[in-house]
Amino acid sequence: MNDLADPSDDRALLTVENVATHFAIPSGLVRAVDGVSFTLHPGKTLGIVGESGSGKTVLARTIMRLNLGHNVHTSGKVHFSGRELLGLPMAEMADIWGQEMAMVFQDPMTSLNPVVKIGRQLTEHVRKHHGASKIEARDLALELLKSVRIPEAKARVEAYPHELSGGMRQRVSIAIALACNPKLLFADEPTTALDVTVQHQILNLLGMQQEERGMAMVLVTHDLGVVAGRTDEILVMYAGKIVEQAETTAIFQQTSHPYTEALLRSIPKIDLPSHTRLAAIAGRPPDLIAPPDGCSFSPRCPYAQERCFEEEPLLDASGGDHAFACWYPVGTPENKAAWEKNLSEGRLSTLAVAKGQIVDEVPVNLASGAG
Repeated sequence: MNDLADPSDDRALLTVENVATHFAIPSGLVRAVDGVSFTLHPGKTLGIVGESGSGKTVLARTIMRLNLGHNVHTSGKVHFSGRELLGLPMAEMADIWGQEMAMVFQDPMTSLNPVVKIGRQLTEHVRKHHGASKIEARDLALELLKSVRIPEAKARVEAYPHELSGGMRQRVSIAIALACNPKLLFADEPTTALDVTVQHQILNLLGMQQEERGMAMVLVTHDLGVVAGRTDEILVMYAGKIVEQAETTAIFQQTSHPYTEALLRSIPKIDLPSHTRLAAIAGRPPDLIAPPDGCSFSPRCPYAQERCFEEEPLLDASGGDHAFACWYPVGTPENKAAWEKNLSEGRLSTLAVAKGQIVDEVPVNLASGAG
C-alpha cells in the first residue's frame, strides 16, 4: 500500500505522516482525525473535501498546531520546510504562524477582533515578525487592502469589522493571512455564508494571490464544486480518514469511492429543471466515539455488501497515484453486481439513490460534467 506521503521527497513543502487527532470527552474518545498522510509541493493547491464532521478542519488546525487543550491527543509527524512541527515548542510555532504558514478562517466575524480597527489587525504580524514602524505598517495596510480589491482603502483602514460587509471582512482576513508572504496558506471554508457571486470573487482572489506569490494552498471545503478547476489534487475525507485521493481531473473523471460519488451527486446541475430537489446522502455520518465495524461509510453506501460491514478497506494506491479505500469501487463489474443485488433486495440506501438517479438500473456516471 502507498499512502501518498513520502518523507524522503526533498521537493515537498509539507509532508503529513499518519497524523491523528483525538479529543477526550466524558462520553469517550472522539477520533476526529485518524491516520492521515499526504504530501504537498511548493506552489501547488490541495483540496480537502468532506461533510461537516469529516475531520477536514481538525486536520488543518492540527498541522498548524491550533488544536490546543489538555483533552487533545495528537500523534504522527508533520514536516514543513525541513522541520517537524508536532514536536516543536509553541514559542517556535509562534514564529511560524503568519510568517511561513497562515490560515483564512471560516467565519471572519469570529476571527477578526470586533473592537480593533482593521488597519491594526492587518499589520500585527508584520510588526511582530519584521519590526515595521507605524508609518510603514499603515502603508502596508493600504497596499494589502488594495491587493485584495477593497475600494476606498484609506477609509477601510480606520473601520471596525462590523462596519464591513461579509465579503469585505473575508477579504480583510485574506489580507491578514498574506501580510508576511507565507509559503503555505490554509483556506478553511473561505466562502461559507457568502452569496454565490461573492464566493466566486473570493475564490478567484485566492487563486490570483497564490499565483502572484508562488505559495502553496490547502483549500478546505464541503463542496466538490469549489475545488473543481482550482486545485491540483483532492483529498476526500470521511469519518476522520482519507477515502479517496487523486489529481483533481481523476476525481471528476474516474470517481472510485461511493462517498465521493455521493458528494458529486449532491452538486446542483444547471441542466436540471427548475426546483429540482438536490440529491442528499442517505443517513448521517457515524459516531466518531464508536464508529461502525468495517467501512465507516457502509451504513449509507448503496453498494455495501457483507464484507463492507465486517472488514475495513485500507487506502490503496497500488494501481498508481489514484488511491481509494473501497471493496467495490465505482465503475467496476463488482460494483455493478453489488448495486443490482442491493436493488433486488430492496436495500434502503440503494433505493434512495435509485429514485430519480437511475438509467436502466445502472448508476448515472455523475463524474462527467461535475466541474
